[in-house]
Amino acid sequence: MTAQAQPPVTSWPDEVEPLPPPPFVDLAPFLAGFIEPEKPDVARVLPDGTALFYGGRLNELHGEPGEGKTNVLIAACNAEMTAGGCVLYIDPEDNPQGFVRRAKGLGGDVEALAERCHYLHNPTPEDIASAQAWAREHKPRLVVLDGFAEALAAEGLNEDAASDVLKFFRERLRPFAELGAAVVVADHVTKSTEGRGRWARGSGAKLGRYDGLVLAVELGQPYTPTEPGFLRLRIAKDRNGGAGARNVVVAEVHFTPAKGHTEVAFRAPQEAGSFRPTAIMEKIAAHLTAYGEDTKRGVCEAIPSKRAMVVLAISKLIEEGQITCTKAGQKHVLRLAEGASVSRFPSVSQPFPGNGQGVVSDRFPVSPPIRGNGNGNDAGKETPPPRADRFPHTDRENPPPQGKAIEFEILPPDESRPAPIARANLAAEFAASEARAVANFAERDRRGAERNLFDHSAQA
Repeated sequence: MTAQAQPPVTSWPDEVEPLPPPPFVDLAPFLAGFIEPEKPDVARVLPDGTALFYGGRLNELHGEPGEGKTNVLIAACNAEMTAGGCVLYIDPEDNPQGFVRRAKGLGGDVEALAERCHYLHNPTPEDIASAQAWAREHKPRLVVLDGFAEALAAEGLNEDAASDVLKFFRERLRPFAELGAAVVVADHVTKSTEGRGRWARGSGAKLGRYDGLVLAVELGQPYTPTEPGFLRLRIAKDRNGGAGARNVVVAEVHFTPAKGHTEVAFRAPQEAGSFRPTAIMEKIAAHLTAYGEDTKRGVCEAIPSKRAMVVLAISKLIEEGQITCTKAGQKHVLRLAEGASVSRFPSVSQPFPGNGQGVVSDRFPVSPPIRGNGNGNDAGKETPPPRADRFPHTDRENPPPQGKAIEFEILPPDESRPAPIARANLAAEFAASEARAVANFAERDRRGAERNLFDHSAQA
């Protein structure tokens, strides 16, 4: 038997209910009257009396580990609590003792911390849901998540997956912002400075989801509890335009040690060009003069200073046209520009501080220019040392001539510096160092053989 064709359905069944109308938002209240531009209104710490973060928005701080993101957040919390606001601090990285010690050390009021600071340590998803219910009643002005990656990992989420990141924003952070709080997230950047961009590490969905102010924390001068220093807060994204244009430094955060605590001051940024790490800039120029070119990473490793200061010096040299930077694959190659007017670093090394013997340090990043090749030929010709001469005792393929001094002429020292003491017989010292290294290796091998023989005998 053949199946009979079913007649076409010409109408919907009566039991299907129609869908409700879409939940359109009435825009009339927003259209009435003049709409003022939105500006940051939480944590009024900036020099002109303006605030640092947008209320009712998702804001962010990102920077390298140990540069001071937490210090900036705690300073903002202290200012908000001093003004009478309520703060919720979610901390998956530190512990209560460390938080209190740092908050008090940065000038926090003990009474304000006890009454208006609500601290969550390593919260579970249930703890955050409970905090959201608490926030509906108490309306905190500032909500801080100090450790985005840790919070994601605690819920089994991946910061590189856009779906996981957006889910966390939607379920854990957005409810606080909808209650009017300024939500601020602290995040890390990638390890490599090359091609880092203006966002934190992980999925690019992070930067797209922040609808408030995104600030990059830059180390201006290293600081400790006993030495002053400062940070820069640079705009990476301002969706509303109330804080400033992208790449503008909104403030410098200065940390000054005082008796029993550290004073924190948000100051207006220095004018462009007012701070130049000239000593490091001269070292970089001398390094590129000696070796012709080097990668950005190679320069940072060769110059004995804080990496952030070397990066700042490189940026200044590029801005001033003293060096050029070209991209070769994944690397950034630096070269000294033609006709550059950077003052040269002293052409001879100074005694290493603290050795007590006046011996010229062979750990200096740039070797002094040598006249001649050590054999008396090419007299008067200045030849930069080969790259391996930064650490001559490791050049096993081309050892120095045994027992023969390298003849060179010491260039006139800078009158403003003490006259250095030159080594008379570098080759002999290098040969002796090489012989000691060989003897140490031989002694180590002998002891290892004796130890192995003893172990075999014991097993037998």
